[in-house]
Amino acid sequence: MPLPDFHVSEPFTLGIELEMQVVNPPGYDLSQDSSMLIDAVKNEITAGEVKHDITESMLELATDVCRDINQAAGQFSAMQKVVLQAAADHHLEICGGGTHPFQKWQRQEVCDNERYQRTLENFGYLIQQATVFGQHVHVGCASGDDAIYLLHGLSRFVPHFIALSAASPVYAGNGYAFCLLTTEYFFRLSR
Repeated sequence: MPLPDFHVSEPFTLGIELEMQVVNPPGYDLSQDSSMLIDAVKNEITAGEVKHDITESMLELATDVCRDINQAAGQFSAMQKVVLQAAADHHLEICGGGTHPFQKWQRQEVCDNERYQRTLENFGYLIQQATVFGQHVHVGCASGDDAIYLLHGLSRFVPHFIALSAASPVYAGNGYAFCLLTTEYFFRLSR
C-alpha cells in the first residue's frame, strides 16, 4: 500500500481530533445516534467540525488548523457547548476515553461512509471491535524531512504518551491484564 503524499503545513500549527462516546442514560450503554447528533449541530458549529468516526456510537470533534493551543482550546470549548446541548435535547450524553467498559461490539453499526465501509470490507468484525476513543494531535511541518526529524525527537517520549493514554482496562464487561486495550485492537488490524 503506497504512502499518501505529505501535506506541507505552516510549522508548529496544530489540529486536534477528539473521539467521544455517545451514550444512552440511564444505563450508559453506547448509543447508535452519532448521525442524528451531527445533523443536529451542523449549522451551529462555526469553527472546527463535528463528524463521524468508525461506528455510529462515536462522535469526533476536530479543530481547524490552529496557530496555537489557545485557539484550539477555544474551538473545542465552543463545539463542546453545542454538542452537549444537542445530546441533552435528545436525552443522550457524551463522554470519552479509551474503551466503553461494557459495550457489545456485535451491536456496533459502522457508519455509512465510503472510507469506513471499505474498512469494514477489508477487516470485517474486527473494525466493529475497534470502537475505541482517543485523541490525535497533528503538528504542522514544512517538509517530510522536518516531520521525520520531529518524530525522532519525540520518540523518546512514546512510553510517556502510552502511559497517559492508559484508560481502558475493562472491555465488554471483563477486566484484562491490559491498562491500554486500544493498542491491542490496532495490532490486530495491522497488515
